Amino acid sequence: MIKQEFSASLQFKNEFKNEKDEFAGLARAFNTAVVSSLASEKNDVSSELFGLSDSPAFKTILAAINALSREQGVAEHEAATQVIQTFRKMDKLWSEQLLHEGYARIKNAN
Repeated sequence: MIKQEFSASLQFKNEFKNEKDEFAGLARAFNTAVVSSLASEKNDVSSELFGLSDSPAFKTILAAINALSREQGVAEHEAATQVIQTFRKMDKLWSEQLLHEGYARIKNAN
C-alpha cells in the first residue's frame, strides 16, 4: 500500500514537472514571438519618416504650429514643443485610461 502511494506520488510529481517544463517552453515561444513580431513591424524607417513628413496630416500639424507661434508670439520651436508635449500627454492619458478599462473588464468578467 505504501509502495503504491509512493509510486503514485512520484508519478504525479513527474507529470507536474513535465507540465511545468511544457508551460515554460510555451512561455518562451510566446515571448519570442512577441519580440520578433515587434522587430518585423519595423519597416524602412527613413522611407516611412519621409512619407509621413510629406503627408497632408503632417502639413496640417506644421500649419497649426505656425498659427500657435503667431498667436502666442513665441518661436516656432517653442510652439512645436507645446504641441508635441500636449499630444504626448493626451496619448499617455488615453492609453492609461484604456488600459484601466481593460483591467476593469477582465476583473468584472471573472
